[in-house]
Amino acid sequence: MTAQLLTRLSAPLRRPIIFAPLLLAAAGILIYLFFFRGSEAESGFVAVRRGTIIQEVTVTGKTKAASSVNLGFEKSGRVASVHVEVGSRVAAGTILATLDQSALAADLAEAEAGVNVRQAKLKNAELALEDARQGMRDTLQDSYTKADDAVRNRVDQFFSSPRSANPQLIFTTESTLESFLESERFFIEAMLVSWQSALSELTPAGDLGEAASAGKANLTRLNAFLNQAALALNNLRPSTTLTQATIDTWRSDVSTARTNVNTATANLAAADETLRRAPGDIAAEQAELAAADAKINSIRAQFEKTLLRAPFDGVVVKQDAKVGEIASADSPLVTINSEGALEIEANIPEADIASVTTGDLASVTLDAYGSDVVFSTRVSRIDPAETIVEGVATYTATFLFLSSPKPIRPGMTADIDIQTDQRENVLILPQRAVITKNGEKFVRVREGDGTREVRVMTGLRGSDGSIEITAGLREGEIVASSPQS
Repeated sequence: MTAQLLTRLSAPLRRPIIFAPLLLAAAGILIYLFFFRGSEAESGFVAVRRGTIIQEVTVTGKTKAASSVNLGFEKSGRVASVHVEVGSRVAAGTILATLDQSALAADLAEAEAGVNVRQAKLKNAELALEDARQGMRDTLQDSYTKADDAVRNRVDQFFSSPRSANPQLIFTTESTLESFLESERFFIEAMLVSWQSALSELTPAGDLGEAASAGKANLTRLNAFLNQAALALNNLRPSTTLTQATIDTWRSDVSTARTNVNTATANLAAADETLRRAPGDIAAEQAELAAADAKINSIRAQFEKTLLRAPFDGVVVKQDAKVGEIASADSPLVTINSEGALEIEANIPEADIASVTTGDLASVTLDAYGSDVVFSTRVSRIDPAETIVEGVATYTATFLFLSSPKPIRPGMTADIDIQTDQRENVLILPQRAVITKNGEKFVRVREGDGTREVRVMTGLRGSDGSIEITAGLREGEIVASSPQS
């Protein structure tokens, strides 16, 4: 009896506990219908808001060394030695490998011997020039000596006061001839004085060519004078005051004088010819020496082609040269990457290149590290010429790393988002909300239970599908999010 009573009394207390979950579920349904059904009804509209809009171009590229070069020998030959291996760090100019040089070494030795011969011949030619100059000085002095002897020792025997202003023959001959000899003797004296003075002032570096020309002219004049003197003596006959023996002596002396002057003339001409030829001989030997030097330089250039050198400081990343094998000209054997910062190279399609400029910032993720590790980069260079990739015109752009949160290696795949433009605190709508009609742009603004079209002006298109509204709307206005809404 007591148990039944207790059961009846507790039953009303348990019913609320049983119905509480049902009440909560019903409340949830009401809340959903009130709020979420209402939002869903309005999901075809969006509010004009202020924010930041960013325009990006997305491309894929590869990391690479700032400088990378494939090296091969400039000529074919047998590999004689290899001095590096993969991973070797090298400085600019380091010899990486060499070809056999034995044949070139023999050619070089022969060419160097040829240079030595030409140098000796040039030295001899230069000495010959000095000898020619000294020979000319000696010949000029000898010519003057012979001329002086011919006049003052031999001709002056039949002149009175020969060195005066009025020299006179001591015998009588045909008047015109006599007048010529006496007048010419005066000028011959002046010539000898001037000639002697010029020779005394002639320095070792003086103009010997000019001195030779003057000497030739003097001897020519003297020879003409002696010829007339010989003519006068040939017509001379003994007299009470002039014996035949004296006449014979004078004739002999004049003949000797003429012979000496002719000899001096010939010697001077020969010396002049030797002197004129000597510079040409030197020039010829200089040309021969230059040719011999050029041959050596050519062989040395061939030597250089047997050496594979590092063009810059870097690391050897490939080395295929083997001692004893025949290397073909320009066949890549060694690859060197520059040390230091890496860069990214990517091809930007023609459709996007107009919006990308040097200096643009870009966010980069590397497949090796996933999307959580972001690297900052900057566009450093855009090639002016196009590169065709799968039939599409692209332009190669280079990106420099501004930050490196993780180690970077050449050849890593890079996903690049280039920030080509950014506008802050501007009015933004989804691009799909804008309608284009006849070249003008409109949006449908909610008005009461319907909408009305409003003409707008747009600006930057964001990479996230948004667009900048520059005129026609105010912040907070509600517009249809798509033409079908």
